[in-house]
Amino acid sequence: MSFSFGFSGDDIDDTNSAFAGSGNGNSVIDYKTSLLQLEIPASIQRPQKHGIKELLMQSLGVRMSYDIDSPSIPPRRDLFDVKHQLMSQDNLTETEQILLGLTNEDLRVAKYEGGLKSWECTFDLIDVLEKKTAGGKIYNSVIELGCGTALPSAALLKKMLQQPNGAQTPRRLVLADYNESVLKLVTVPNLLFTWYELQDKDQLLQALQTPKPSSELHQNTKAENGEVDITEPLIDAFIASLNEHNINLEFISGGWSKEFVQLLAGTTPFDLLLASETIYSPETLPVFTDTMLNLMSSQTEALVAAKRVYFGVGGGIPEFERCLDQRGIKYKSILDVTSGGVVRGVLEVLL
Repeated sequence: MSFSFGFSGDDIDDTNSAFAGSGNGNSVIDYKTSLLQLEIPASIQRPQKHGIKELLMQSLGVRMSYDIDSPSIPPRRDLFDVKHQLMSQDNLTETEQILLGLTNEDLRVAKYEGGLKSWECTFDLIDVLEKKTAGGKIYNSVIELGCGTALPSAALLKKMLQQPNGAQTPRRLVLADYNESVLKLVTVPNLLFTWYELQDKDQLLQALQTPKPSSELHQNTKAENGEVDITEPLIDAFIASLNEHNINLEFISGGWSKEFVQLLAGTTPFDLLLASETIYSPETLPVFTDTMLNLMSSQTEALVAAKRVYFGVGGGIPEFERCLDQRGIKYKSILDVTSGGVVRGVLEVLL
């Protein structure tokens, strides 16, 4: 099965509203029990944790390029650069062939969920976060589900890194995407670029005495603006800076499920849960909703950005609201966007 999102339009028109819905008192679904009873199909990738150095070291010696659309948007790796890295590999898996674009698909069920691209709702979510943090508010424990390029989390990371070193309160960002390859190719690099753009680059590279990249293509050339050579000293400097700011980055691949939630059991409750373009499929809406709710506490603020309707698939905001109503969960619309014929929105969900 293949599907194309078919987005258009870039303008954002922010309009706030009162609570649009809440539990109706006739809840028929217990989200805790529902998730426990759900079995993961054999075709779905099992959830697993990944370390930041583990993911970055897989790109050791690669010169990556990135783009900055505007000061309010975090840097993101160029899609052509991702494809160039994949093309340099000798053998491509089925998932990597989709990532490379050889199959002309935006996603394929149980294989690839569209994480290499930044879709419109990602920028809607950044817009909402900018307004929420404009007064200096810092979220200390955040998870982004279906993170892909992770630009909303990168925007929050930038604010964390701009705080003085040695913050007394530990700060935590958990980035989750179905595909480990997406975490390796865009999620972690974009977080690295966010940190890198805050540094004095010449001073940093001189201090690290960064060796030339292993790739023969770049042995006699210097990285330009918007480029960075992935070396072990650079990776170590990034991790050291995170430690100095008391920031912990965690990564999870695999499908939403009780096993996914169990990987995070016993950890600090999340202040904020983010999701963008995750509710396009009616088949996965219940498991996404139950996973999201099981990761929340009464103190968690969840922000879900999506198109109102995903044509040709059947998911969207009304279907998500129906799932929440069935579970007696409160929600409200905090952003409505209409541009180019595409209606989008951001919902705030509270337990």
